[in-house]
Amino acid sequence: MRNIIGGLVGALVGSSMIAILLALLPTEYPSPFGLFWIAFSGSDSLLDSATGLLSSTTWILYVMTWIAIGLVTAPFAKSEWNAVRTALWVGVFLSIFAVSSALLLDPSLWTLDRDARNIYLILQFATGIAYSLLALVSSIPLAILLQKVRRESDVPPPIKIETICECGAVFKSAPLMCAECGQILRNEPEAV
Repeated sequence: MRNIIGGLVGALVGSSMIAILLALLPTEYPSPFGLFWIAFSGSDSLLDSATGLLSSTTWILYVMTWIAIGLVTAPFAKSEWNAVRTALWVGVFLSIFAVSSALLLDPSLWTLDRDARNIYLILQFATGIAYSLLALVSSIPLAILLQKVRRESDVPPPIKIETICECGAVFKSAPLMCAECGQILRNEPEAV
């Protein structure tokens, strides 16, 4: 679940960032969807990353955006493989936004040629997933760093847990009461 949320957050941040950096003009969508133009237009631009990365004027904007997406999604990942899964979810959400944009701008896309529509959908999702791997450049190193920080901040387990009752019974745990004599050994259940 955390990978899905990380993917959604990464897709929204990346779409918004590239739309702002490229100074994209608002696109007219049907009434309730006009508010989401930045996510729709930005996802279209991110799915065209090859053109943007090969342009001498916009390549740095695309590199900054994909690095930012990786930095935003890394805290959602517990390991390197979680970072990869989160990046794949970024691609899925970018593709969903781009397909939604295309359908809102041209509703006949869904009803016309079924084969052309299916090829379009496959290409959109394949492109989104392929480009989302660009976020791994910054996501994996940050995920490894965060994993080391989490590991260092974990409290080490106790070396030995042993409880001895007044009656002489020895327990290799921290029981609430003695099983031999019934005496209460701890007043409150606490985490050991």
